[in-house]
This record gives sequence, structure tokens and C-alpha cells, in this order.
Amino acid sequence: MAKRTVTRIGDIFCAEIDNEYKCYFQYVGKDTYQLGGALIRVFRKRYPLDANPSMDDITADEVAFYTLTYIQPGTYDNAWYKVGKAPIRNEEALKDIIFGNPRRYMTDMATLDTYDVNPLEHWFVRYFNCYAVDLGVLPEKLKTSVEWDSVHPYSEVVDRMRYGYFKATGFFYTVVKRIPWPDVHSYTMSKNIENGEMHYYHFLGNVAVREAIVRPDGKIIRLIGSNPERDGYRLYSRDFGDINWHYLDFLTREEFESMWELGKIGQ
Repeated sequence: MAKRTVTRIGDIFCAEIDNEYKCYFQYVGKDTYQLGGALIRVFRKRYPLDANPSMDDITADEVAFYTLTYIQPGTYDNAWYKVGKAPIRNEEALKDIIFGNPRRYMTDMATLDTYDVNPLEHWFVRYFNCYAVDLGVLPEKLKTSVEWDSVHPYSEVVDRMRYGYFKATGFFYTVVKRIPWPDVHSYTMSKNIENGEMHYYHFLGNVAVREAIVRPDGKIIRLIGSNPERDGYRLYSRDFGDINWHYLDFLTREEFESMWELGKIGQ
């Protein structure tokens, strides 16, 4: 049986991403108002796998994001490991973290009956370690700062370290845009219900750099940044985050490349 790692506020953990680089986060608080989730502060800098930064250097870095998770399962499954401990810098900043999530259901407290509501008109927002309140429609000023109010599995947290966004699906990303790291490659697909076309996208950061369109007749149209128009089609020009991608819409690089190579046949 694996030895259990004792976890305390201030502890610093390292996640090695795809055997290419590593990222660090610090456990900075426990949220008793959201299932006892651990609040972690993820730092932006990526380090080579053989780097050994000091705890002071790690915590002096810019904060990439805050999120809630359970640390112990990630440790147990080797998603990350503890490397040390340090005082929490700028602890006052924890009071400014805002969590939010739209709700699809409401409860009548008199009858305890549950009923459907429009989730985009019922955003429940709160500060760390506080109760959530219904703000109605999410104010514009919060759309770039609010964090998803959920205790995320360690796999989702590692995904966000890797990509800059959660792949998990939710109404949250209908209003708050996913923003990839600028150097990250993302691969997705979507279906045009009206004409039956399948679209396969390759994004670099926020920008689509390749698109393969599979028509119902089997023909594949390939579009790239240097040649964005062909046969009446134009390369997707909006931001990656303008679509609320479902988690099943995400592809691996190999899946995209396979479709892209098929498009070369007959060209």
C-alpha cells in the first residue's frame, strides 16, 4: 500500500506534464463551503524536468489561476508529488477570489420541490469560504475573473495546467470563455446539423491554424492559415473560446492528423 502523504496548508506540489516540463502549485486554504475542497494556487512558470527551484522562487512566480480540488487522490495516483513547504505570500489576495457557477435547478424551500430554471439567469457567486448568492445574469466585469465553483478532479486540474482551460463541460463556459495558453495546441471537432458536415479544427492558442471539413459526399476540404479559403469555405476565424466545447468534442493530435492526411487523397 502506498504511503499516505500528510498534507498541510503551505505545502507545495509538483506536476510533471507529458514528460516535457513541470509546474508547481501551493495548497493555500480549505473551503468549508464547497465540500471541503483544497484551494490551490497554481504558478505560471514551466520548469525543465531536471530543474530544482527553491520554494521561494516557486512562490514568487506569477499566479496562473486558483482552483479547488482534492490533493490526496492526485498524490496517490502520481499526478503530482509534494516537494516542500513555504509561507503563503500575499495571503490577502485569497479574499478577492470569486467563484461562480450557473444552476439549472432551484429548490422551493417551503415545499422542497425542485424545478428547472434558465442557468444563464441564475449565477451563484461567492468569495472563497463564503456562501454563494444568486446574482442573476453574470455581470460583465466578472466574466474574465470568476473561477468555476466546483471541486475539480486532479485530472482536470492537470489538464488546466497543460492547456490553460478545463476540458470539462458545463454551462460555465457558455458565458466565461476558455482561454488557452498561447503556445498550446488544441484539437476539436463539431458537426453542422443543417448540412451534415463535420469540421475538425487545430488551434494554436486562441487561433485556428488548420481546419478539415468532411462533406456528406465524402470530400475533405483542407484549410490552413496561409490559404484560408477554398471551394467556398473559409478557415474558422473566431477565438477558440467562442465555442463552449463539449468534452467529447476534443481530439488527440493523432486523431486530427489522421483526418488531415485523409484530405490529401486525390489532391
